[in-house]
Amino acid sequence: MDFARAQKDIIEHITLIKSEVWTYEKEWRIIASLRNKTQSHEVLPYVPEEIGAVYLGCKIAKEDKEEIIEVTRRVYSTAKIFQAKKHDREFALIFREIT
Repeated sequence: MDFARAQKDIIEHITLIKSEVWTYEKEWRIIASLRNKTQSHEVLPYVPEEIGAVYLGCKIAKEDKEEIIEVTRRVYSTAKIFQAKKHDREFALIFREIT
């Protein structure tokens, strides 16, 4: 196996393999190569109706949270926004909708 193929396999494994414990999430993951290889990243637009919900982690920075909420409400107005919070007595997260 050549180095490029091995590297691709490792990236796919790290980003696409998910424990069966989390299958209830019905999460979608997308990997795409950059169209312009001189750039470090690329933003691909979504049709607003494709975004059903945005989930914020429990340790998200206040500034990031505010910006994500603002953009979501402006661009993806039909999407719900949820904030994670650690469960008080279990090893779990609770997601509450931000209205």
